[in-house]
Amino acid sequence: MLQSGVKVDHGLFAVSFGHVTETAGQDKVTLADYDATRNEPSAHDRIFVSIPNTATYFPLAYIPAALGLRAGLAANANPFDCMILARVAMLIAALGLGASALWVATYGEAFILAVLLLPMTLFLAASLNEDGVLISLACLGAAAFTVDMRARPKARRIALACLVTILTSKPSYLPILGLALVPFEWRGLWRRV
Repeated sequence: MLQSGVKVDHGLFAVSFGHVTETAGQDKVTLADYDATRNEPSAHDRIFVSIPNTATYFPLAYIPAALGLRAGLAANANPFDCMILARVAMLIAALGLGASALWVATYGEAFILAVLLLPMTLFLAASLNEDGVLISLACLGAAAFTVDMRARPKARRIALACLVTILTSKPSYLPILGLALVPFEWRGLWRRV
């Protein structure tokens, strides 16, 4: 029977699960567990792991995490530090996209800022999940749709790139692009729609 999967770095794969201790029937992370995860040996050999859903999401939003991991591996860092570098890279990407959205927007900055400052958005921004980057990218797309695209044609390319990335990654973030419609003014509404 054929299995779908990928070859992964053994140390990074092991540290991604971490260590837990069962306490009263529930898994808890203790200080000893944290130390064990933190001191996971640098085993950078590649092993095959069966992951049947490897092609679920378009991987573009994972590029910052991959660059962080690559930097850690190039510096021969231990797996835990590689994961931290990947999370920092995702945070920098999400913050950069969010700041760009606020800079590009011609109106509605308060709504965009509110979405960017939601606790779940902030949590996801510093995780290895693509959602933080996609939320910031959706805000950038919404901001680009607020710009008069006849006056600034670059905004159209930014908006379309954001739209395509979100459509191919997680279409559930498309409603965030609706921020471009707020406030509901008649002037320019048809163009934004």
